[in-house]
Amino acid sequence: MFYNFDSKELKDYKGYGINKCWRVDSDGNRIKKYPFFYNVSDGEDYMGEEFATLEDAKSFIDSL
Repeated sequence: MFYNFDSKELKDYKGYGINKCWRVDSDGNRIKKYPFFYNVSDGEDYMGEEFATLEDAKSFIDSL
């Protein structure tokens, strides 16, 4: 099944962007049975994977 996503841009961390993301239904409402996840970007492209926690996303950035 395909889901749409929405996101909120969080404060940059060490020069990388972090987005808090969630799945939404066709009306744009968050589907609460799915947890939030985080994406890391270099300003142009997403890097890594979908991270379960903000701490995981920051750890990924620290490993770069």
